[in-house]
Amino acid sequence: MLTIVINSRNDNHGENQLHRLQAFVDGIGDYRALLGWDVEVVLVEWNPPPDRSALPEMVQLDADFVKVYQVPADIHRQFENSNIVPFFFHVAHNTGVRRAAGDWVLVTSQDVLFSERMARWMALENFDKGAYYRAQRFDSNIDALTKGDVRERVALLAENLNRVRPPKPGRIYTKAGGDFVLMHRDHWHALRGGFPEWGLFGVFLDGMVIHSAYTSGLRQVVLPENMVIYHIHHESQGTKIYKSFPHVDYRKWYMPKCKTMMRLMEPLVVNEEDWGLADCEDVKVGEGVWRLAGRERARGVKLPKGVC
Repeated sequence: MLTIVINSRNDNHGENQLHRLQAFVDGIGDYRALLGWDVEVVLVEWNPPPDRSALPEMVQLDADFVKVYQVPADIHRQFENSNIVPFFFHVAHNTGVRRAAGDWVLVTSQDVLFSERMARWMALENFDKGAYYRAQRFDSNIDALTKGDVRERVALLAENLNRVRPPKPGRIYTKAGGDFVLMHRDHWHALRGGFPEWGLFGVFLDGMVIHSAYTSGLRQVVLPENMVIYHIHHESQGTKIYKSFPHVDYRKWYMPKCKTMMRLMEPLVVNEEDWGLADCEDVKVGEGVWRLAGRERARGVKLPKGVC
């Protein structure tokens, strides 16, 4: 079985957010019915806003294949900078990976749809355990998918592209890194989730996961252009968002650290053994919905000097 990990919160990020989440879940459901796909979606709802309804109340989620894990505010507040950063999406990734039931785990985004050829390939699960997989992201200018099944919606996105992110031969492919990283669960666990659980806004941390996967000895496989993800358009403030939060310094820390990993061929593994909120209890609160509960303690990993 393949586990697909996504994360979200009901904060209307980029506007029309619930619509994009519904389109993603519906797309997996359509492919599941079409292909007989053995797949689960693990949705981590991080720090739900107190003045808004939880995601399972706002989006139709089929408990036959969707599992929701809610990380409440009291756990969020145990991380450094939690009073500044409302959503540690990199820790949410690890939280989902930790709870994945599949042998293979894909970390991706709620803002994408998979091409049919890609879905068919993933449904076969003919993966190489010695590799990690990346996919090209094709950005569409379509922001509303109101009609049709996943095939029709993918066709609409494909007909209205405004940007593609092609790989460069011989280079590690990190473009849109948080939108598609697939590898065997053993490798995710060996990297202790891969995403450093620092109390920072998570920009650039997806690139560190990819470098860690490569330097751990895995072969990079970038899928061809007929096996891509299509990104549903949404408004974004880009650098304005992450520059307002504490984040990894790209030039002074991210690039030197990645170069060091490549030179030594050693991955960066910074998380403790309880990564992914492993010490928290998963309390069932509804059909297909669990809320995490844990003792009061400092969480996350201490920030290294000069990281931000």
